[in-house]
Amino acid sequence: MRLDGGTVTLYFTTNTSSRKVAQLRVQQKSCVYFCIPGRFKGVCLTGTAEEVTDQAVKNEFWHAKWLMYYHKGPSDPDYTLLKFTSSRIRCWSGFSLHDFGGEGGK
Repeated sequence: MRLDGGTVTLYFTTNTSSRKVAQLRVQQKSCVYFCIPGRFKGVCLTGTAEEVTDQAVKNEFWHAKWLMYYHKGPSDPDYTLLKFTSSRIRCWSGFSLHDFGGEGGK
């Protein structure tokens, strides 16, 4: 995770052959949702996700434990690194709601 002002950038790994990668290649709009079940606390980040093609960046995020999934290491054709960048953040705790960025944000 990286923070830049009011923008949150998250990185995810997945299989290049996954349905999600195919969908993101067509439409980059996406959202990420985190919550604490039963405590009425959560955050929804809305933005875009893009496939990282820079091998140096993919190497930076690589973990040796992933060899069980990607046998050729960080250059495995089925290893994809996704970069999510938020444009709007909506957080809530109990009955309080806070918006940051985007339409209707503060």
